[in-house]
Amino acid sequence: MTRTLALAALLPLAACGSDSASGDAPAPQVPVADAPPDTLAQEASSEEWPLAKAGTIRVEGTEQPTTLTLVREEGFPIPFATYRPEGMTSDWGASDEGAGAHFFLGDATLTIFVPSRDPGDLAAWASETAESMGEPSQLDAFPRWVDAAYSFGGVDVTGSVRAGRHNGRAFYVLETMPLEMGDGFAPRAETVLREWRWLDTGTGFGE
Repeated sequence: MTRTLALAALLPLAACGSDSASGDAPAPQVPVADAPPDTLAQEASSEEWPLAKAGTIRVEGTEQPTTLTLVREEGFPIPFATYRPEGMTSDWGASDEGAGAHFFLGDATLTIFVPSRDPGDLAAWASETAESMGEPSQLDAFPRWVDAAYSFGGVDVTGSVRAGRHNGRAFYVLETMPLEMGDGFAPRAETVLREWRWLDTGTGFGE
């Protein structure tokens, strides 16, 4: 599969819910009648999930203060909550293939994808996903929640895919970014993943 086809397959997943707090990426246009309730900000903030909180990200060796904004999605196949740093936008959507939660910084994207059908062999699934984006290379070092991981590089894109399971449900974490992009994306993506909690168990990745 070409990278163009792979990206086209992901685009329908960005059509169910959106947040446009920043101008870095335009929010998908969704007919009002088809749009689900806005679950980004719940009815009220709480001690456990404040709508915003202070945080820091490390960019090019320097700690920078940032405001973290709540992203909470009860309608996702595996409900979750996390926080995204300033500068990022987010949305999620679904198609026949599955559902994806997307976090954008310019042309760079972090996607957490849950397929409609179990892929079975996670290593093969991760490899095929990486190959659809560019030249794949298996990664040997990865967090304990990861069952298989690959990096990839193409003509104009680089990134990685890490596949795992939560309570038996398969998912992958896909990062894509332009080759010329600086160091600003990785620490923001890491913050989203570090803050991530699956709401059915209250645990994060690898917990």
